[in-house]
Amino acid sequence: MSNFISNPCNLKLNTQNNHPLIPRANTYWLNRKCLTIHSEDRDISKWPSSSEFEINLPQEFLNIQSSRLIEINLPVNLYNFSMANQNTKFTIIVDGSRSEITIDDGYYTKDQLANTLTNKLNYDVSLNVPDREWKVIYHKTKQKFLFGNNANKFFTLDADVSYNYTLNCNNIQQNNTSVNYFNRYNKWGFLAYIGFNEKKTYISDLYSSSDLYLDYESSNNTWLQYKIDTIYYLEPPSIIDILGEEVIYMEMNYFNNIDELIPWPNSNTNSINKEKEIHFSNPKYVANRGSGINSSFAKITLINNNLLNSCQFTPPLERINRLKFKFRYHDGEIVNFNNKDFTFTLEFNLLRNDFDKKMIINTPQFYSWA
Repeated sequence: MSNFISNPCNLKLNTQNNHPLIPRANTYWLNRKCLTIHSEDRDISKWPSSSEFEINLPQEFLNIQSSRLIEINLPVNLYNFSMANQNTKFTIIVDGSRSEITIDDGYYTKDQLANTLTNKLNYDVSLNVPDREWKVIYHKTKQKFLFGNNANKFFTLDADVSYNYTLNCNNIQQNNTSVNYFNRYNKWGFLAYIGFNEKKTYISDLYSSSDLYLDYESSNNTWLQYKIDTIYYLEPPSIIDILGEEVIYMEMNYFNNIDELIPWPNSNTNSINKEKEIHFSNPKYVANRGSGINSSFAKITLINNNLLNSCQFTPPLERINRLKFKFRYHDGEIVNFNNKDFTFTLEFNLLRNDFDKKMIINTPQFYSWA
């Protein structure tokens, strides 16, 4: 028996393949997927506050090339004065006696705030005397609040007071109080919001005419009339700024790519060696959040609901099956939605690896994808 394999009988076999396997090309289909989310979709037992919560996706998203926030509907009546904002207290001194005035948390219009201040001064300072001696009005053309007393009482407002805002620990919407807003350059307290920008004592003026009236209306429309013999009034140097925060930042895990500066840096607060006059380079930030690198996913302007956000991945993000969200202001303070529901929609662009089928799609003559 031969030890060699004999040649096949058919020596004319074609060993060349003119139809090789189709090579794998770098061709992908872009699959756009929208995800709509409502704040009530969260597990409320685990995430009682809608300011920060996590959800499980209805399906896994694979090969995420980019994502963006395409629309959001937020409550419009967020509180502009609150314990969390540390802007509900101020001090008035009347004939040498100090009184601390505190307003309730809430959303105040200009007229509502003027009425609230009028009532607070008459009830808390003058102990609700029958003849109301305090009046606060909003001057529409000057855009200022005017304080007046018609009972011959000289008064001052002390803007150089730092208050201890002890927040309710059971209120999960509030931040901790590790940051004292009084150390800020602006928005440091109630008086700063209504035009008293400097941290000093403001002194009332003696008005010597018959009555105080609104000069943009008529002398018949008096806002403070004589009750005894003299009127003291006080006008802030600057216009009001009581609208509250106008921008909200949205954080989303894996997708944060917006850089922010940290507000109110102060390199002089605790970093000066007075003996050697050395200024160190590490500032103290008067804000309640960490690094500004990749700190947020979207910037949301509340007035016109403009959106700024874009996130792309190279290479694509492999997979996600859950997302976590956080809504805050620029300084890090958590947004208090007061249990009002809201909704938003996310768009994900997913890459699907596929063969290039070179499909030709005929469309009607006047058809548009727009």
